[in-house]
Amino acid sequence: MAESNHHNGPTVAAPSLTRRKKVLFSIVAVVCCLVLVEGLSRFIIKVTPNARWEHHSNLVDTIGFPALNEILEPDPELFWKVKANLDGLQLAGEIAGSGPLHFSLSTDDRGFRRMPDVPDAHHTVLFLGDSCLFGVGVDDEQTIPALVQRRMKDLRCINAAVPGYSSYQGRRLMERMRLPSPPDVVVINFGFNDGAPWDHLSDLEHMALLRAEQSSILNRLKFPQLLRGLVVQKDASSPEQDRPPRPRLSDEEFDDQINLIIRLCERVGAKPVLVVWPVRLQMSEAIDQSKHVALKLIAARQRIPLVDAVSLFQAHGGVDLFADRIHANAAGCELMARALEPVIRGQLDSASRDGG
Repeated sequence: MAESNHHNGPTVAAPSLTRRKKVLFSIVAVVCCLVLVEGLSRFIIKVTPNARWEHHSNLVDTIGFPALNEILEPDPELFWKVKANLDGLQLAGEIAGSGPLHFSLSTDDRGFRRMPDVPDAHHTVLFLGDSCLFGVGVDDEQTIPALVQRRMKDLRCINAAVPGYSSYQGRRLMERMRLPSPPDVVVINFGFNDGAPWDHLSDLEHMALLRAEQSSILNRLKFPQLLRGLVVQKDASSPEQDRPPRPRLSDEEFDDQINLIIRLCERVGAKPVLVVWPVRLQMSEAIDQSKHVALKLIAARQRIPLVDAVSLFQAHGGVDLFADRIHANAAGCELMARALEPVIRGQLDSASRDGG
């Protein structure tokens, strides 16, 4: 059997990659992975979260009304806002064990609680406040702004109140608000959330941190935001150890923000009305609320009408006017609308005299 002839020439070695090419290929591989992760993160994260939003979201879950989070979303300037174009959403839950709540909610394209249009309205009243004016616990047509609009036929009311808002958020919302025409009257109701002790930073300090993050190039990437969100959630579950909690706004900061809102009213030619809102515990106990004192001093100093809902509720039903420990039920909202009507008419007359 003849032997097969094999070529036994020298073996040719495969060309080896230079160190430079290896580094280049490694960089390309890493970049491709980062692009993939960033793409997935953008799919997961729709809006930039922030520490204030995370805290409020966790708080809503803790007090027993997680359905409220269905209507809210994070906002880079206001911490959070109400979602736009909600249509007849049914919300049900219970706030701090005070009994079940069930109400329907609709919003317009600005995220304001929807009300019937008044095409022939001669005046506009803007309601700026927290969940009490927003109307947690009552249907759209039972909110205080809706009832005021129904009672005053030539009036258009705008319910720009947002659950959980402090006066700082209300001021920022009014600054960026774009309305077809300036309001004639602005009803201002803050204080409960301003005094809430959340952590060791104020709303203003949180916004300063948020703006610093937004100015960083990393803020344009979603993957670092995803990691930061996970860290925030972890930190939110553990109490602050180093420093005691402080209110979201101190009394001095609250005074400043209310005065800034009043100046915004003056700038657009609107007449302000201040509201002191009660809590159910005040119906049976004399509780000194520092934010209430501040509002009364501002009203007296600047001769601004003030509706003291604490005294009003004490005189007309007390605890029977509450849906829970702070929010008014339908009867409480009706009482507030009746009390606000003559005050708003007085401010409209004052504006007419000033203009005439």
